[in-house]
Amino acid sequence: MNIYAVEFPPKNIDKKAKIMVEIRKNFLAQEADLGLPLEAASALESVKVALPDQDKVYLKNWVKAKQAIIFKLSSLVYQAVFQDKSEVLLSSKHPSVLYIDKDRKRHHYQLNSEEIQKHRSINVRIEYFKKVLRKWVERDSNTTNTASVSKSSPCSPVNHELDV
Repeated sequence: MNIYAVEFPPKNIDKKAKIMVEIRKNFLAQEADLGLPLEAASALESVKVALPDQDKVYLKNWVKAKQAIIFKLSSLVYQAVFQDKSEVLLSSKHPSVLYIDKDRKRHHYQLNSEEIQKHRSINVRIEYFKKVLRKWVERDSNTTNTASVSKSSPCSPVNHELDV
């Protein structure tokens, strides 16, 4: 396995490296906004990019909403990381939900199970997550339709923020 610095990636993973740099910038800005110590900054400075193998999961895209950051992974999993540090993972392959609460405890549920309905905090997060995903898909489909008509540069910046 070859390892490269994020700033100087090989051409075949250039897009992934740019996404990592953007996430790092947003993470550091969020840390500064919250007034937290920037201990994570030194750890992030040493992040390296490995060439993806077929069995490795990597970040394909992401979007920042008001209450969470949503990640689309190569494994067809969507992950929402909420401001309170709780997380929800949904897979397009399986009708299940992995919920990680504020205390980092993992809870696994079937997507439409009665257990989810009992826990308001999980249910609210899943509904918000679905709402953001719908807006994201809607925005991307509108962008695709507009891009085919307009003569914009293929290197135009991508807006990773949604007003949800």
